[in-house]
Amino acid sequence: MGKLIGFELHKLFRKKSFYVCGGIVILYVILTLLTMREFLTGSTFFATVLSNGPMDTLIVILVSILICGDCKTGTLKTVVGRGYSRIAVYVAEFFTACFACFLLCAICWITTAISGAILLDDKLALDSQILSMMGTQLLLMIVMASVAFVASILSRKTSIGIVTGIVGIAMVSLALGLVDYWMKDAAIGLVDYWVPSLLAKVSTGDYDQKAIHQALLYGSIYTVVLFGSGLALFRKKDI
Repeated sequence: MGKLIGFELHKLFRKKSFYVCGGIVILYVILTLLTMREFLTGSTFFATVLSNGPMDTLIVILVSILICGDCKTGTLKTVVGRGYSRIAVYVAEFFTACFACFLLCAICWITTAISGAILLDDKLALDSQILSMMGTQLLLMIVMASVAFVASILSRKTSIGIVTGIVGIAMVSLALGLVDYWMKDAAIGLVDYWVPSLLAKVSTGDYDQKAIHQALLYGSIYTVVLFGSGLALFRKKDI
């Protein structure tokens, strides 16, 4: 398993799409701070940069390209032919998708912290509240990456992975919002428990521990469900 994961990570760092997406993240952060510096503080921008920017879109695009690239080149079939189980291949691919998500988030956070200190003269002091917010945001981003991962590895089409990861998540939000509207007397608020709403609630800069704990719970559930359902379907599908 270790060799397989190492092989997948080696491919990740050789992908031009990874560096393109990372470059876009850096440009977005710097240009936003340059154009909006009069209206921003470093700490506020740090808290909201993942939820208000193009990060979710870039993560979905990168994951879809990574996974579908392996499908199109026949890498998955080759790896299985060398004796690795489908479970091992799936886990290695999933780990790589999550690691790619982590790297893009890390690039965003590091660029934001450095740029904020230089352009806004606002140095970020990491504490337990900020770290808990970052961990929660990362988990929710991994959920979005997982949606794109499952769609990509099952369909083997980059376009389906991207559309499912971007439009699919938005459509679920819309559907839940409509259900909430129809059941407004019940005051359930289903849309509040879906990923974009959870991400927005933990990215206000208030470090609301209740919102963070709620997001951690539902984010973990979504990740496990997506991973498990994707694995079950992948084991039955021809490679």
